[in-house]
Amino acid sequence: MRTGVENKPINVSQQKPVAFFDLDDTMYRGLIMEALVLDQIQEGLVFLGAVPAILESIQGYQSRQRGQTSNVCELNSRWADGCKGINYNNLLSHAKKFVSRNKDNFHRYTEPVINLLKKKGFETWLSTGEPDYVAQAVKEEYTLTGFCATEWKRDKNSIITGGIRNPMTSKLKGEWARILLNPAFGCNNRISLAFVDSLNDQGLVEAAQVSIVCGQPAAEFDDYLKSCGKTYKIISPEQPEDVINFIDTLTR
Repeated sequence: MRTGVENKPINVSQQKPVAFFDLDDTMYRGLIMEALVLDQIQEGLVFLGAVPAILESIQGYQSRQRGQTSNVCELNSRWADGCKGINYNNLLSHAKKFVSRNKDNFHRYTEPVINLLKKKGFETWLSTGEPDYVAQAVKEEYTLTGFCATEWKRDKNSIITGGIRNPMTSKLKGEWARILLNPAFGCNNRISLAFVDSLNDQGLVEAAQVSIVCGQPAAEFDDYLKSCGKTYKIISPEQPEDVINFIDTLTR
């Protein structure tokens, strides 16, 4: 199993507990891609002719169907094609600056909860359908352990060639998380948490021991949570102290 921009094998710890974080609507308010694409346009990082199709796919991604393979593939494929010929490192550099400038758009509990979990010895992993360079930027901003995201194809010189690999759907999120928790690695007793918000995170819910649901879940996700047999807690992202206290108590 490979992870992220660097495509290095995952270094699996046999002892540390682990926390998985979804990005959109969980760490970040809304979809980070909405504002990011507009910023890319201003920086000349995306072909203008591709923008209408990209924006159309973003609107579709906002729907309850966004976890479906077809939607994740369509969005990332159109977006990657729109950035064809751009150096991947330029996209990454822009994303890092964007994330740093827009930290106020991340939920206020995000940074203190991540820091608390790291202090308690947790690995912290980001799992998102967003492009890999976006995940890399967030990973570095919050010094997370690692990430798994939708990979954009690029050549040996890091030039985007269009097309994608491993679109990070709900199913693939779960498969990836279960690899980290695989008993074959001696990890069957690892404590595992998943920070989620929607059915797009169903795979993470099924893999982790306890799920922390950001905000009141939509009806379909709420029904799933009630019937899935897994432990979960609904938290208000606007009450960061309550979230921090809950995680502190849960992980003692």
